[in-house]
Amino acid sequence: MTIRFVKDAVDITIRSPRFPYRDVSDLRQFKGKTAGGTQIVQDNGAEEAVFVLHFVNLTDTMKDNLNTFWTDSANGAANTFSYFDPNANEFTVRWMDDLFDFREGPEGRWRGDMTLQDET
Repeated sequence: MTIRFVKDAVDITIRSPRFPYRDVSDLRQFKGKTAGGTQIVQDNGAEEAVFVLHFVNLTDTMKDNLNTFWTDSANGAANTFSYFDPNANEFTVRWMDDLFDFREGPEGRWRGDMTLQDET
């Protein structure tokens, strides 16, 4: 199985993330305490869906294509793009990670995580 990322004319296909896939909800709340110890919670909008993808055994080419897509097409979190999940469902997402942090493992294969915020 594969997944796709599409932005304008750029279309990359890579191996599906490691199962199980995680769909996470984010309530977008800021939390903190006052100097007196009172808990403060500020709501910043509606609940948002977040996809957390864990990749293992990516080839050099797959990792390099993802890195190029992150820097050039997605421009970090600046641009939205289309994400096609392993079942070919399309979502408009934003890549929310501050770093492209993929680590080399055995036999020159790469592993890393990706957090996508659903903008659909």
